[in-house]
Amino acid sequence: MLFTPGMKAVGEVIDVGPGLTGRKVGDLVGYAGNPMGSYAEQQILPEKKVVPLPPSIDPIVAASIILKGMAAQFLLRRCFKVEPGHTILVHAAVGGVGSLLCQWANALGATVIGTISTKEKAAQAKDDGCHHVIIYKEEDFVSCVNEITSGKGVDVVYDSVGKDTFQEDDAQVEIEYEKSNDGQDLVVKATRPQGRLVL
Repeated sequence: MLFTPGMKAVGEVIDVGPGLTGRKVGDLVGYAGNPMGSYAEQQILPEKKVVPLPPSIDPIVAASIILKGMAAQFLLRRCFKVEPGHTILVHAAVGGVGSLLCQWANALGATVIGTISTKEKAAQAKDDGCHHVIIYKEEDFVSCVNEITSGKGVDVVYDSVGKDTFQEDDAQVEIEYEKSNDGQDLVVKATRPQGRLVL
């Protein structure tokens, strides 16, 4: 069975099906997610799966960022709706999604605390919108966050680092750990009003 990988692409519309009115030949469009197969030279996609791209965005940039942008939108607007006055903690602040989270959250009016692994990444984190930068491999980020927030903690933690930061995230959003009824799974409950931990 033939398999063509790839879940995001940008390309030019070369043909449209009968009755299709939302797209025309020559349009620049992008998509992310299913159907698989974006590594093919050509692909047939339903109209509802593609989004139009403005000519001001380079197609290579659009293709590299579309899935990360969708992830950032989901995290900032759906998992926890970041608004002015919120304080957020973004681990891996200069990573693909982390960089977008910091820029977008800053533009939304949030105070952005970003963690990075090395001091060489600090300037990039600041450029990407972090108000405060913590090198989590050198500093106790929990103490730093408590100092920055005067002990209040943050409204949401976005953690894509995992093992090195997860155990300490609970100090930021008052996480309670408990066994599920069958004793097999760990249930994580955010008990602080509106506090969230997003992994």
